[in-house]
Amino acid sequence: LDTELPNAYAVDALPMKPVVMITTGLIESLDQSEIKAVIAHEISHIKSYDVFLMTFLSTFISFFKNKYVILYNITRQNPFYIAILLAIPIIVLKVNYLISMFLFYSISRSREYYADADAAKLVGSENMKSALKKISYINANIGSKSREVSVFGDKEPLCIIPVSDMNSLLKTH
Repeated sequence: LDTELPNAYAVDALPMKPVVMITTGLIESLDQSEIKAVIAHEISHIKSYDVFLMTFLSTFISFFKNKYVILYNITRQNPFYIAILLAIPIIVLKVNYLISMFLFYSISRSREYYADADAAKLVGSENMKSALKKISYINANIGSKSREVSVFGDKEPLCIIPVSDMNSLLKTH
């Protein structure tokens, strides 16, 4: 992917033809052993079916969020007694949404850790550490506009977000 952002990710079209995407920024920022470490990390995600797992889990998050938004919007557009009738379902959906988000990010972080560990076993822990440090440093110092990557005409954030940008409970990496 032609972008200055150093990044890689796995696209897992189960069960056939998984793909590892790497950016030109990654190739330009890392040395060969670090690039191998990043690719080994992404291949670990594919071998562990992490992309499928996270996609599956995100459907639950979408379900709870969408139902919450629908009910919340109904209460705003209807009489007060409708809001009272829907208060309990709205609260339950919001709590389920928050719990599912917390679990999603917790599982994501653990899958990232295991992919790092698998890659470190394959290419050496120093290569993995060095790659992660460089990517984190560059992403921490790159402007937010540069974090948006155009894929099929849409702007999508496809990067490792620095720790300082997000609450640590809501990080995927």
